[in-house]
Amino acid sequence: MKKIAVLMMSLLCALGVNAVDKSEVVAPVIKPNEMGYITLNDCPRRAMHVSTFVYDEEDGTLRAKVYVGKTLILWYDDFEVSGAKRTEVHYLDANFDGYIDILIGSGESRNYSVLLLWNEEKQSFKKVDNDMNGLLMLDPQSKTLLLEGSASWCSMFYERYGFEGTAMKLKDQLVYITDRSEYGTYGVKATYTVTTDEEPDANGYYRNVQVSTDSKANLPKHWQRIVNAYNQLLFSE
Repeated sequence: MKKIAVLMMSLLCALGVNAVDKSEVVAPVIKPNEMGYITLNDCPRRAMHVSTFVYDEEDGTLRAKVYVGKTLILWYDDFEVSGAKRTEVHYLDANFDGYIDILIGSGESRNYSVLLLWNEEKQSFKKVDNDMNGLLMLDPQSKTLLLEGSASWCSMFYERYGFEGTAMKLKDQLVYITDRSEYGTYGVKATYTVTTDEEPDANGYYRNVQVSTDSKANLPKHWQRIVNAYNQLLFSE
């Protein structure tokens, strides 16, 4: 496992300057699309007061510097991001707290990205403890972060996350398996499975199952909306 070293300047007064002006870290205003979601393509690549510089070293190491105004807030060294767009930067409000957050990476399925949330108490950015391996969307209505990914040709996983401070907490996930012969492999008993637990039971099946059905029409309405939105996003790319 790669070493992740984060050197955070948690108190700007230690540098002889005042705390960050809140107006400099206000989240960008992003209008949801016609389906009510915010995709990463909707999120700006530039911010008025926050600057993120990502360096792709010759040995494959990634390093990043984050400034608010002219003040270096975070030096982030040797972190795990993958894919052709691994140095891309987008600005968003991932946890819906009104402050700007930073995503480094493509925010796409099967690629690892890094999400940095603004921590008002520490006056710095903090990496969430999640590998962000999936296609990202935001749902302003439920104030959740959505990730979609796949493990094979017959599997799709949709996850909804809320936040406690800067910690991502799984609310629930939808597992979609198209091949009946693979149900046991993925620990499900039907095409669609909604669960609040990522861990299997002793027999290898998902625990805390809320819905198990072969018909999308039997899913809760919010999951039907999410699946439709992802289908539209994927087929439009």
